[in-house]
Amino acid sequence: MKNRLDVRMALRICDKTTRYGEKAGESYHLHGVTVEPLVDGYSVAVQDAQSKLLLQFHNRYQLDSEDEQAMTQFLQRLEWIDQHY
Repeated sequence: MKNRLDVRMALRICDKTTRYGEKAGESYHLHGVTVEPLVDGYSVAVQDAQSKLLLQFHNRYQLDSEDEQAMTQFLQRLEWIDQHY
């Protein structure tokens, strides 16, 4: 799948979700997106029902999705959160 992720936007999503989202345990939820810090303290998982983004140290990331359509919807959801919060 094509590399279409703006890492800075993804980091803003993490910030906005933790500020404006609902906390549930260690996770935060905002408009169908869940942000959860991982055990290592350096990585963060951002996900919805069909896609998962793992943000790692030094702006590295791994984006997994069921299919191209699910990935497109996930990225659009992230962009919406970024624009509206």
